[in-house]
Amino acid sequence: MLRRSIFVARVMREGAVKHPDNDWLRRPHDYHLSRAEEHLRLLREGDQRQEHLSHAATRLPGLKPAKADEPSASRHVPAAFAAKPPVSIGSRACI
Repeated sequence: MLRRSIFVARVMREGAVKHPDNDWLRRPHDYHLSRAEEHLRLLREGDQRQEHLSHAATRLPGLKPAKADEPSASRHVPAAFAAKPPVSIGSRACI
C-alpha cells in the first residue's frame, strides 16, 4: 500500500508543477473517470510514455458515486482530495 501511495504522490507532485492553478479540482466527475479509463486503455495497449497505472490510480480515489438525481456535470472532486502543499521528509519533498 505504501508503494502505491508513493507512485500516486509522485503523479500528484508532477501534476502540481504542470498545473499550478489546480484546474483539475474544477473538473467534473466524468472528466476524471474518462481520464482514468484512458490511462488504463493505454496501459493495456502497452504504451510506456507514462506510468499509466499510477495516473489512473491518482484519478480514482476522489470520485464519488453518482446519485440518481444528480447530473454528471455537477459532480466534482471532493475538497478532501485537493492537492496539499508538499511536506519535506528528509531531503525530499512529498505530497
